[in-house]
Amino acid sequence: YCFDQVKVLRYVVRFDFSSPEVHDLAMRLLAVPTGVLLGAAVFKINQMTGGIQLSSGILKGSRLLGAVILAVVAHVFMHRWALTTLKSHIRGQGAGYDKQGATYEDTAELFKATYFSVNPVHCLRSRHVLGQKSHQTFYSPLKP
Repeated sequence: YCFDQVKVLRYVVRFDFSSPEVHDLAMRLLAVPTGVLLGAAVFKINQMTGGIQLSSGILKGSRLLGAVILAVVAHVFMHRWALTTLKSHIRGQGAGYDKQGATYEDTAELFKATYFSVNPVHCLRSRHVLGQKSHQTFYSPLKP
């Protein structure tokens, strides 16, 4: 884990995703923490309406809880709706990936930077320890 963190953050110049699914998942998952932040903002704004002592505000008890939960749930649904809408409008502008016919060998020819080719330990292991005839060569975008 530590080696991968240092490698990716310090030594890998660039890399390519095999598909945009990882990015899409991250955007969908981000809806929950931002919804919780909205719920916290609703709670704090309600508390600020209580006066200088920051005692209870306009909403109290179950009404306050309902408002916070409603804000979180509404934000998650609006976030997901916005992502779906924007994705449908933007689709077709990207490079596009055909998942049906692509094999690992075909993709490796297009994108030379794979996990194995940028991992110097794997490259050395495939050459010297495993003794493979077609050993993995180290890839660097800085080398021609």
